[in-house]
Parts: sequence; structure tokens; C-alpha cells
Amino acid sequence: MKYIYILILVFFSKNLFACDLTQLNLDNNLNSLGISDDQKNFIINIKTENFTEHHFPVELICKNAFQDFSLEIFTFENKIFKIKYLNFINKDKPLLSLSKKIYGLDFKFNDQNLNNNFLNSQILDNNKYSYYTFSNTKDNFFEVFEIINPNIDNMFRQENYKELEN
Repeated sequence: MKYIYILILVFFSKNLFACDLTQLNLDNNLNSLGISDDQKNFIINIKTENFTEHHFPVELICKNAFQDFSLEIFTFENKIFKIKYLNFINKDKPLLSLSKKIYGLDFKFNDQNLNNNFLNSQILDNNKYSYYTFSNTKDNFFEVFEIINPNIDNMFRQENYKELEN
């Protein structure tokens, strides 16, 4: 019986991310995700002078697999500079698992906070910043995992400030 339980766990953990998100990395071309022209109809694009925000359900990449989260991808000259995973459905922290499994990130949390309803951590490298936040209060729940190229993100924020001033 114990072995059947282990097999079930292995099956579900393998299917947790039943899609290939390895192409979803900073500096990759947005077209490398293999999204068809028909699927592009489901993407909300917000364009500024030099940047584009792409908002879409992850199922466009993860065909036939409900993944409990959505994506926001930010591009500069069609190259990905910011990836934001958003989860408002599953309280089991699937984005924390994704950050470890797909990106090899090991966010550190204060031991006192591991079972709390709020977790926040960051990993800062020279060309890549990674952020993780989990909040579960009685009125609100969300989980966010972001990977950012800080140099291009600063340019993006400056452009947005200029647009707000005008």
C-alpha cells in the first residue's frame, strides 16, 4: 500500500508542471514559446513606446494542463526581461515549487515564517533578480513569483514614469 501511495505522489508531482517552461527565461525571444497565431488572440498586450506587457493564461504554453496560475511577460525589443507568475487559486504554493523545479531557485525564509500566512524572499544576482511572495489572510490570498533583468526593468519603470507625468 505504501508503494502505491508513493507512485501516486510521483505521478502527480510529474504532472504538476505538465508542460515545458524551460523556454520561459530572461533574454529569450517571446516567439520561442511556440504560441500559435490563433492562441495570440487570448493574449492581452499593453504597449508603451519601447516595451510590451503580455498577459495570458499559462495554458497557452501548457496545453491540456490546468496550472493554477497566469503569466505576465514583459518584453523589450521582443526579448523577455521580466516574467511574473501569478496565483490566486491554489494555496499549496505551486509557484514556490515551480521556482525550485524549473529555475533551480532556493528561496530562504525565516524559520518562524514557514508556516505563517505571509512569506517573502528575494535572490539578487548581477543580471537577474528573483522575488517570491505568498500571502494568505482571511480576506485575501495571492502568490507571486518574479524573475527580472534589473537593468531593463529600470528602463521600463522610467518610461512608465514619463508617461504618467505627461
